[in-house]
Amino acid sequence: MVTRLKSANIVWIDLACGAAFIALGAAIVWYVTGPWRHGDVVLETLSGSVRRSRGDLAELKATLDERRIALASLRERLATEGAMPSRTPVEKDLTTLSSLAQASNVGISRVTPLPGQEYPGLLELRYSCEAGGTIPSIMRFLQAVETHPFWMDIGYLDLRQSRQRSVQGDDTQSLSFVVSLFSSTSSTEHPAKMTSSQP
Repeated sequence: MVTRLKSANIVWIDLACGAAFIALGAAIVWYVTGPWRHGDVVLETLSGSVRRSRGDLAELKATLDERRIALASLRERLATEGAMPSRTPVEKDLTTLSSLAQASNVGISRVTPLPGQEYPGLLELRYSCEAGGTIPSIMRFLQAVETHPFWMDIGYLDLRQSRQRSVQGDDTQSLSFVVSLFSSTSSTEHPAKMTSSQP
């Protein structure tokens, strides 16, 4: 009887020791992988994300500053180059017109001033022009005038067959048109006549 009690006590002691070891192991595992450890991992991850976001934000800010500088430069350029002149640069514009014609192999034979038109805040000076050239040359000339950055417009085109022939033997055309020059205020520049030699 005593032996059975001793055996039972030993079994209970073994079970108690085993349970204690299991509880101790669980406590160690819980301590190592506990909530605060998980929180540290989450905190480190969030800190890394914040650092990366700050880096991205700095890059975006630098890019935005560059774009603002470029935009300011474009606005300044537009204000100086694209703005309508306050005084019509007649001589300069007519010289440019003649240069574009010569570059396109079109000869301007005569430029005659016409009565101008005044509108609120706008002055239009008009000139009647006579020129000659082949159809391809005239098309190049009109395209050059259209794309040139000055305040000039061409209208009232009249194209007729000419009796002359070009050096290459192509038929030439007589071209009559009206040039309009614009400015925001009145201009006293208005040359009476300009004649250009044939190219």
